[in-house]
Amino acid sequence: MRKVINNRLYDTGTARLVGSHQAEVDGGSYVFGDLYRKRTSEYFVETSGTLVGMERTITPLSYDEAREWAESHLTAEEYEAEFGPVSEGGGDEVVSARVSAAAKRALEREAQRTGETQTAILERLLLSLAGE
Repeated sequence: MRKVINNRLYDTGTARLVGSHQAEVDGGSYVFGDLYRKRTSEYFVETSGTLVGMERTITPLSYDEAREWAESHLTAEEYEAEFGPVSEGGGDEVVSARVSAAAKRALEREAQRTGETQTAILERLLLSLAGE
């Protein structure tokens, strides 16, 4: 499925499928959700189902929204394959930073080149600066 939303193309044919979820509703009908990641590291969910009148839709997601969707709908293995390992002790910290558009593009290119998440790349770079 291809859809343009806010002048951005979302294409299930070229994006990478992160994981899928299905849920039974209304006694025998199903709703399906597929989380995708574009080459630009943007995320979106394609939703479809067997309910009468239900159409396939695409919903763009922010990185945090994609993580929340994955946490609720995917296995732990699928989640960690996309977003990196999760510590059992909850020792992770949330960091927000404003960077230039050029720095953001460089981060996105590196994520596309290596297949790593942007979070994993930033963590690797910061730890290398600290000598760890």
